[in-house]
Amino acid sequence: MSAATPPPSGATPPAGATDPADRTPVEDLDSAVPSPMEIAEVFEKTPGRAETWASQLAFTLGPIVLAFLASALLLAILGRDPIAFYRDILQGGLLRASGVQDSITRMVPILLIGAGLIVAFRASLWNLGADGQYLLAVAFVAGVGPSILSSLPPVIGWVILAFGAIAIGAAWTLIPGILKARYGLNEIVTTLMMSFIGVGLANLLVKGPLKGS
Repeated sequence: MSAATPPPSGATPPAGATDPADRTPVEDLDSAVPSPMEIAEVFEKTPGRAETWASQLAFTLGPIVLAFLASALLLAILGRDPIAFYRDILQGGLLRASGVQDSITRMVPILLIGAGLIVAFRASLWNLGADGQYLLAVAFVAGVGPSILSSLPPVIGWVILAFGAIAIGAAWTLIPGILKARYGLNEIVTTLMMSFIGVGLANLLVKGPLKGS
C-alpha cells in the first residue's frame, strides 16, 4: 500500500470542514465536555450505592441461606427435625458457657484452610486436597508437639510447630504441582487423589509411630 499523499497546498477543504488551526480553545473545550444527555445516560447505567450494597449482600448471604435450606431439606428427608437440629447447634455453640470457645477452636482450622485455598483459587488452580494436607499437619503436631513443648519455651515451641505444619501441608502439594507444571495433568484429580493418600497416611501415623507420643 502506498503512503497517503498530502493534499496540494492550493486545495480547498471540503464544505463544512474546519481547519484545526482555525479552531479556538473555547471550541475545543466545548467538544471535550460531554452533553447533559450523555451524562444522564452514564448515571442511568451506573448502579446506585443502595443497589450495589443489596447485590453484594445477596451475593454473600445467598449461598449461606441456600446451604441452610438444603441441609434442612436433607434432615427432613432423613426423618429429623431441622428446627430442633439448628436449635441444638445454636444452644451448644453459642449459648452454652464453653460453647463459644469450642466453636472458635473448631472454626479456626477451617478458616485457615479457606484462607489458603483462596490463594490457589485466585491463581485459577483447584486444590481439592485440603483434607489430606490438614490431617498430615495435625498428625505431625499431635505426634511431636508434646516433646517439643516440654523441652522448649512455649512461644518458641508453638512457632516451630506452626511452621512445621505449614511445611508439611505445602510439601504434600508438591507432587500435584510438579505433575501440573511438567505434564499438564489436571490438578483437580491429582490433589483429590493425594488427599485420600494423605488421610490414610495420617491414620497410619496416629495409630502407629506417633501413637502415645
